[in-house]
Amino acid sequence: MDNSAEGLFIKEGRTTCFVPYTDLLWAKAEGNYIALTIRPDRTRLTRNTMLKLNDQLPGDHFIRVHKTYFVNISHVTGISGSNLFIGQQKIPVGRIYKKETEKRLSLHKTK
Repeated sequence: MDNSAEGLFIKEGRTTCFVPYTDLLWAKAEGNYIALTIRPDRTRLTRNTMLKLNDQLPGDHFIRVHKTYFVNISHVTGISGSNLFIGQQKIPVGRIYKKETEKRLSLHKTK
């Protein structure tokens, strides 16, 4: 994957395609691969790691919410307990990521 100002070039098999950041809903680690869920209802599987993906995604649009998930914060539709939602999709929020996730989503409650 290569980083661009507006999206990612991803290699899937022998094909390379461009995915705009605005279309990327979430990324999920699956072993040595990352499954990128792209609107409308498409998934692309590419060989990558979460660490490399962290360096490629712009931090102002994406947040790591679990050891296996990054989400596009502009597509989050709700948060409940230890899960957040993008539409009907429930995505777990890891304990160590919860406070930062709530803060970034402007849901952090001041004590």
